[in-house]
Amino acid sequence: MTDTETRAADDLTLRLDGRSVIVTGAASGIGRRTAELFVEAGATVTACDINPIEAATPHGELKPIVGDVGDEDYVEAVVAAAGATTPLSAIIHCAGIFDGPGLDADISVWRKVIDTNLTSGFLFLKHGIPRIEEAGGGAIVLIGSVSGINGGYKSGPAYAASKAGVHGLVKWAARRYAPTGVTVNAVAPGTIATPMSAAAVVPTKLTPLGHAGDPLDIARAALYLASPAGSFVTGTVMVVDGGMTI
Repeated sequence: MTDTETRAADDLTLRLDGRSVIVTGAASGIGRRTAELFVEAGATVTACDINPIEAATPHGELKPIVGDVGDEDYVEAVVAAAGATTPLSAIIHCAGIFDGPGLDADISVWRKVIDTNLTSGFLFLKHGIPRIEEAGGGAIVLIGSVSGINGGYKSGPAYAASKAGVHGLVKWAARRYAPTGVTVNAVAPGTIATPMSAAAVVPTKLTPLGHAGDPLDIARAALYLASPAGSFVTGTVMVVDGGMTI
C-alpha cells in the first residue's frame, strides 16, 4: 500500500494534531491499522490489547498498555494514563473476539465474549466520558458488526448478541451525552481481511463488491467519526460492509 493510499486526508478537518486518543485491539487487524492511521493524523495514541503491542508504527510511536479490556481496573488505568498529560479527545474501541457458531459452547465462552465485546464498551464509556467532557468534548467510536444487524453468517450467538448490544449502547450514550459535547457512534464492518476473521470468512458472493474489506476501510470510518469532520454525527451505526446488508 503506497503512502498516497494510506495517508490521512490533507483536509484539516481530518487532523487530530495535539489530541490524545485511545485505540483498543491495537496489536493487530482493525485496531492496529486504526492506531497507525490516527498516529498519521497527528494524534498521540495510547494503544491497548491483551497481546503484546509493537510501539513503533510506519508513521510514529504508540504508547502501549497491555491488558484485558474486560477488566474495569485496567480500563480505568488506561483512561487515566491517556489523559495524564494531554486531554483525552477520543476513544476507538476495536477489541473483540469470536465464539463458535452454535449453542453448544460452555457458558464461560459466552461470558468471555460478552465481557470482551460489550461490557468493555460500557467500561470505556463509564470511565472515558467524564475525561472527554473535561477536555471540552470529543468522540467515542465502538466497533460493532453486521452480525449485530443481521445475525451474521458464520459468527456465533455471543458475538452477534454482543455486537447488537454495542449498537444499542451507542444509541443510548449518544442521546444521553450529546448535550455535553461527546459524540458516540459505531462502525459496523462486514467481512474484513484480518487474522481474527480468517476462521469465519464469508463467501465473497455475499458481498456485492466481490471482496473482503481492508482494515484501513474501517480505520478511515473511525477517523471521520472522531475528527472535526464528523462532529455533527452521533448515535449512528456506520455500516462498512461492501454491500453485505443490502
